[in-house]
Amino acid sequence: MAYCKICGATIDELDTVCSNCGTPVSTAAVVQAESAKKSARAVSASGDPGDPVIGSWRFVGSVILLGLPVVGLIVAIVWAAGGVSNRNLRNLARAQLLLLLIWTILLLGALLSVLMKFGSILYFVNYLAGLFI
Repeated sequence: MAYCKICGATIDELDTVCSNCGTPVSTAAVVQAESAKKSARAVSASGDPGDPVIGSWRFVGSVILLGLPVVGLIVAIVWAAGGVSNRNLRNLARAQLLLLLIWTILLLGALLSVLMKFGSILYFVNYLAGLFI
């Protein structure tokens, strides 16, 4: 979008004068605004050109790596903190950490409810054993 050099009002593509102050609009400003708009559309359609999309096998390998018990947690923390330059892998690590946090909260809630009902994990195990024996 082009702007008036005098008053700063926005100028439509087809305007030859500023609708606010009446200053004649040069065609170079309109052409420059159109080319900036086209380049912005091209960048938004293709994404960030410096950040390539990871391939299928690299994604699968990353998911397997993040799924390893201790190593995956360390790698996820490093990647999420910015230890990897690829934004896709950084977001994957952040999603992995968020899912881990959600599962931890759910499991702690389940453990707390078991403790509140039975008073001890041993009573709960004894109760479960009594159901199957």
